Amino acid sequence: MAETCIWNDERALFGAVELNEIAEAFFPDMGLEDALYPSLKQYLEEKKTILELLELIYVFFKQIPDDVFQALPCTRAEYIEKIKQVSEEINFKRGIYTKENKPNPDGVYWPRENSFLEETIEPFAKKYPIMDMNTLLGAAGSCFASEFSFAMQSNKFNYLIKEPLHTGEHGIFNSSTRNNPNMPDSSAQWGTLFNTPSFTHLAERAFGDRSFPKILVSETNKNGLTQYNDPYREGVFFQSQEIFEDDYELHLKAVREVFEECEVFVFTPGLSECWEYMPHGSVMSRNPRNETLRSLSRPRVLTYEDNVHYMQRFIDIVRHHNPKIKFIISVSPIPFLATTRGHEMHVMEANVLSKAAIRLAVDHVCRNNQDVFYFPSYELVTTVLPKPWEEDMRHVTKETVGKVVGLFEKMFVRH
Repeated sequence: MAETCIWNDERALFGAVELNEIAEAFFPDMGLEDALYPSLKQYLEEKKTILELLELIYVFFKQIPDDVFQALPCTRAEYIEKIKQVSEEINFKRGIYTKENKPNPDGVYWPRENSFLEETIEPFAKKYPIMDMNTLLGAAGSCFASEFSFAMQSNKFNYLIKEPLHTGEHGIFNSSTRNNPNMPDSSAQWGTLFNTPSFTHLAERAFGDRSFPKILVSETNKNGLTQYNDPYREGVFFQSQEIFEDDYELHLKAVREVFEECEVFVFTPGLSECWEYMPHGSVMSRNPRNETLRSLSRPRVLTYEDNVHYMQRFIDIVRHHNPKIKFIISVSPIPFLATTRGHEMHVMEANVLSKAAIRLAVDHVCRNNQDVFYFPSYELVTTVLPKPWEEDMRHVTKETVGKVVGLFEKMFVRH
């Protein structure tokens, strides 16, 4: 039967059992199991803190003769360096819940009720002043990203536009003109991009890294006229197949120019549920717009690993052509309109799972790439602001967008 360890809060008497646990925790595979206590026993008659114990071990390894190390798996220098590392780790953990030495001291503890005011809470720990108002900026993503793009232009950011807003003059129409008829909702008219594969496919199409089928979905608009939509470009409509064909390469040229010239690019995925076009294996921007296309497609739920893969590939493709570009990733707070999983779960449950998979993936991508940063607009909208939503409880108010832009400036813009 295993012997019982006793860990006192501050000072403790360290016996053989405790020292073996310490050797296992901090010095695995370094040959110290069952060796520390006999070597240090005479110094352990009084209670000590764990840092004082490490100091004892440090002195011990400094003083023992060189020939002793012939029987040990590591050198004197390796043991001493490991003790220093362990001491630093313990000191870090001792202060992990304190407010001292934190970039945002108010970000350690959840706000108390009397301090939970939208004006005082900024849900980020560190600022990353990677740009100024002259930096070439682009953005893409969900409908939330469209609102962000409008605000960037209104607030006089150097928002890169390579393809003008389509207003129907040349037989091409953007649905975003219903919300803002005076400015484009993205740097090139790629439409709304809801899921992470859509960003990857956008870059693959633009740079020719993968061949894609040309698909059009016909539908009748409110005026009784036939219009066509490319399912990879949600929200962009064409009056004829010929207009779509004539615009195809011009659009991809504009996309290439955005990625080649942008200094900072913000992208905002929003959904982990998507539809895969079965003949090709690519993912459409949104759900199929008619029954024929739906029959040729299958619903897919993107895992955490899927989202990591698609975001990483998007970043890698763009950086191959623009090595200096920086990325800022946010998660759209806009909840599901509908779920493909209604046969097994409520839309609210599916929405939470979707956001969680994306948020975890974004964290992984940001931690594993240089100059890729997370922007916590999702946390600001869903947790901080008291009344962020329009009456439909799905789209954010103009005031909310203003708060998001203000947070963006504080985090990323140097003045």
